[in-house]
Amino acid sequence: MSGDEGMVFSAADRQKEDLIGWLRATRAEKLEELWHTADETRAQNVGDRVNVWGAIKLSNHCVDRCAFCGLRGDNRQIERYRMDASGILVCARQVASLGCGTVLLQSGRDLQLPDDLANTIRCIRDQTGLKVALSLGERSEAELKVWRQAGADTYLLRFLTANPTLFRLLHQGRIADPRRRLPLLAMIRQLGYQVGSGILVGFPGQSHASLADDLGILRTLDPDVVMVGPYIWPAEFGSWRRSPRSGDANSVQSVLTAVALARQLCPNADIVSGAALSTVGSLEAHGLALQRGANTLILDLTPPNLRDANRCYPGRRALVPEVFHSAPEELAATITRWRSGAVIASNCGQQAERLRIGICMGSSCFSRGNNRLVAALKELLATEGLEQHVLLEGHLCEGFCSDGPNVTIDGEYRHQADPADVIKTIRHHPRLKA
Repeated sequence: MSGDEGMVFSAADRQKEDLIGWLRATRAEKLEELWHTADETRAQNVGDRVNVWGAIKLSNHCVDRCAFCGLRGDNRQIERYRMDASGILVCARQVASLGCGTVLLQSGRDLQLPDDLANTIRCIRDQTGLKVALSLGERSEAELKVWRQAGADTYLLRFLTANPTLFRLLHQGRIADPRRRLPLLAMIRQLGYQVGSGILVGFPGQSHASLADDLGILRTLDPDVVMVGPYIWPAEFGSWRRSPRSGDANSVQSVLTAVALARQLCPNADIVSGAALSTVGSLEAHGLALQRGANTLILDLTPPNLRDANRCYPGRRALVPEVFHSAPEELAATITRWRSGAVIASNCGQQAERLRIGICMGSSCFSRGNNRLVAALKELLATEGLEQHVLLEGHLCEGFCSDGPNVTIDGEYRHQADPADVIKTIRHHPRLKA
């Protein structure tokens, strides 16, 4: 990959070396170069449109026993469910009513999915006109062929990591063939599906070199859809930090670095900003992803009474109407802001360069210090002439009241935020230095 292709890599034979260098980068000025290049690549290859998919988690049954996933078959602490065809169709109509172009039918590897799933796919296509994407785990060629013939367009299956040792560690050594998903993805493509795949960032044992290898595999696969998300510790495994710090292997910054590199390795792919990113950061992290290579958002339209039973990791924070107090206009306004953010960033406008400060305006956080913080920040911006460089944004309660008051600075979550510390961080933030 040469520089005249707009890439941050120096040459094809140095790709891994360059990837490792970027994955280790911490200086703000260096990362801004990466963000800018990734955003330009996105604009030139897939344009400024943000794709919005609607996901339906139709089952939380799974026969696999992946160590890191809460849906694994040996987890006896969750209540299992399967949606029927009528319930799936109701949700699909809601997906269409929200203006989404694709519905994603998602589950664990449930070997007892409804027999009429193929007919359900046909009904969705006929009644809504939506494209249908599937994410149902490793399946047989016969099943995949039937669903493709029924009208499914895309199949998503992460290979997670191509490193056999690390793959086995993630699955507690239960996997006989840790690289079997790669030929399965090839078979899926041969059946006529658009193929989606991806990796995890920041899991135990992963090094910059192994992550660089996985990014290289992504380039070789050349998927139509790319998924890059953070590893999140299972609730029962050791200490799990809900909001990683900026230097952590699974932090927002680490994931966005991998997203930006994936955009350049797979310039024509749709790159997803998923729920796991906002779980380790905040909902505002999706806006950063759209300015750093991503172009696809996923709304969770699973019925609310089933959604809590589909938490494959603790604290999952998806884009759902309830996050916005079930007010459709608030949800639409947020998506519009993220859409415009992507467009502005691609034009290198001033708004995209502003440091975003998100302040929880929920009653608990507001009374515990964010009321004073708002006033102090407004005074700081006025007295130091920073109004054109910092954007204050209030957001609704996201359920972390016990950790409050909560603030995000450039997409990174700060719990128990002290106004003096926040102001000091902003005053000395690298993005505000002359």
